Amino acid sequence: AAAQTVQERLFDAIVQGDVAEASRLVALGVHYSARDKQGDPPLIVATERANLPIVELLLASGADVHARTANGETALHLSALLEAPAIARRLLSAGAVVEVANRDGETPLMWAALTPSLEVARLLLEAGARIGSRDLRGNTALHGAAAEGHEEMVSLLLAHKADRNARNAARQTPADLAREGEHGGVLAL
Repeated sequence: AAAQTVQERLFDAIVQGDVAEASRLVALGVHYSARDKQGDPPLIVATERANLPIVELLLASGADVHARTANGETALHLSALLEAPAIARRLLSAGAVVEVANRDGETPLMWAALTPSLEVARLLLEAGARIGSRDLRGNTALHGAAAEGHEEMVSLLLAHKADRNARNAARQTPADLAREGEHGGVLAL
């Protein structure tokens, strides 16, 4: 087997949660141009693993908080979907842009709305996430929360003035998606 490159060793350390080895390699500056086999930078991989100490290490060492996956997701998108408020908070404090869209037009708030966890959604809203942003299919965060049947998330979004009558490209409202999913509790809201 061929010897591993320092970049490969960095990704192994991140995946294994080896903060000491990651720290040693980051000190060498390896992380600046590193990409894994999927083309993702270290900060994305550390966030996917929900490894706050390595996320903090990378950010403190100058990792690009705006780095993206091949589909345009940022670490903030991933922290939202993974329900990782401590990581989301750290990314925001490092200057992560809250109103950033991936190639499908989806924002971190839209990803947070797909989960039942309110904490990241609250952080994003406090940081200025726009409640009415739409993806390429015309869906808002409220569409996603309603489709998933997350009553508390729907309540939170409505409390922040989400448009309950917004129609997506298929002319569906959030209530239409809740009805399709048989989410009676969401419909009652």
